[in-house]
This record gives sequence, C-alpha cells and structure tokens, in this order.
Amino acid sequence: MRTLICTYGYRQDKIVKAMRTIEHDELVLVTGKGNTARPEYSRILELARKFDTPVETVIVDIFDFMSCFTRIDEIVRKRQAAKQSVVINISGGLWLLSDAALMAAMNNGCESYYVDDVIKKMPLMLPVLKVNIGERLTSEQKETLLELKEGMSVPASGSPDKGPETRLRALRELKRMGMLSIDTSSGGPRVFLTPNGRSITEWLKR
Repeated sequence: MRTLICTYGYRQDKIVKAMRTIEHDELVLVTGKGNTARPEYSRILELARKFDTPVETVIVDIFDFMSCFTRIDEIVRKRQAAKQSVVINISGGLWLLSDAALMAAMNNGCESYYVDDVIKKMPLMLPVLKVNIGERLTSEQKETLLELKEGMSVPASGSPDKGPETRLRALRELKRMGMLSIDTSSGGPRVFLTPNGRSITEWLKR
C-alpha cells in the first residue's frame, strides 16, 4: 500500500501531474477550509475515481504552521505504523502548508516531491532527510517537557543540578514556541501542554 499525500490550495494542475506520475494506491489531500467547494477540487476527485483511487481529505488551518505539521505528521506516522509506504507532494498548497508537509516528510524520513511546471515536466524528488523536530530544542527544554506534569505551578523547582531559574527560563521559551499554556483562573499560574506540546513530548519519549 502506497499513500500519496498532496497539499492542496487552489491549483489542480500540480496535484494532477503528481497523481499521473507518482505511483500510489491512496490519495490524501491536505487543504484549508473552503477549498473543497472549488471546482478544481471536484475535478481532482473525478480523476481519482477514474484511477479507482480512494481519497481522504484532511482540513487544516493553513495559517498555523505547527498544527499543519502536527496533522500531516500524524497521517504519515499512522500509515508507517501500518507498514505502508508514504510519499508527499508539497507543491499544491500555500507556502506555509508546503513547508509543514516538507517538515513532516523530514521528520519521518519519507520521500517528498515538488512539481515545477516551468522547468521540469516530471515531479522533482527532493532529498530524503531524517531530521527529528525535537533536535531544535535545547536539553533544558527537552528535560522540562519530559518532566512536566499537567497543572503544575510556576515556577517549578528544578532537578538537583537545574535550579528554578533555569526551569523557569525553559518554561517561558516553550510557551513562546506555542508548546505550553499558562492558566491563572484557579489562583496561582499553572502550566499545561498545548496539542503541539503534547505531540512533541510524545516524540521525545519514543
């Protein structure tokens, strides 16, 4: 089983070219809200029916990089866990969605393609890289995520060799990166993981 994941914005040509030239058994379209109402979307589905290819459409917030990355990464990991092959065509959506798809490909070491309709007649295969997103975190940030307990107070006490100030700095950095949220509704400030923070914490625990 081979799954082709395509980012989709408003152009059908780059997706159609990928469908015609990249071998696949299933098509997953990752797109923004409202794009499924476009006539181009209907033409993609029509072509898939001619190929007898099942299609799954995934709606994401195309202006939120981390949520796009997290969702595409989930799609890839689910299929890889089922021993399926995954390839990604990053050329059909807006740049932010395409970047998120490329990051998901790199995070899981799967093939990715870009369709250049000016220079190349065939999809261009991009280098296959295996770069875990956790590598962009410092050791203190990783340690904080792994030791964090939902609802713990701020600042948290550090480990014997990591003082409270070091832990507090890591918490602030993680909040700025969108991995943590602070709730002050029940008295003192308490820390909670965001969905993105939970996903990255799961990767760190692998």
